[in-house]
Amino acid sequence: EVLELLDAAGGQIKTVGVEELRGTETTHYRATLDVEEYAQGLTPAEREELGPLAEQLQAGLVEVPVDIWLDADGLVRRVSMEVASTEQGQEGSASVTFELWDYGEDVEVDLPPADEVVDASALRS
Repeated sequence: EVLELLDAAGGQIKTVGVEELRGTETTHYRATLDVEEYAQGLTPAEREELGPLAEQLQAGLVEVPVDIWLDADGLVRRVSMEVASTEQGQEGSASVTFELWDYGEDVEVDLPPADEVVDASALRS
């Protein structure tokens, strides 16, 4: 499903190779997402669900390189993206990498106190 999503978003998917992550054999894929094509494919409900992010996706972004590692069961084990954009004459960039492991394991989460969290929508300018 992940590779189908990348393909639908205009990314030509290339197999980089086989790599071990946290003791699990994975296949490393690379794609470049066409942000405009992805945004055009969103239904009105999906745009509404994304809220302001739908517009921000198109704010100077053209292509987003994505690397993804999937295990033999098709589970995502790592995702890495780099984003660079220019909006109102200002350039910016960000990168994010995250890993997923221990699928099926029980999870215990300790929530932080209410005075240590903020509604991220309040950060919009």
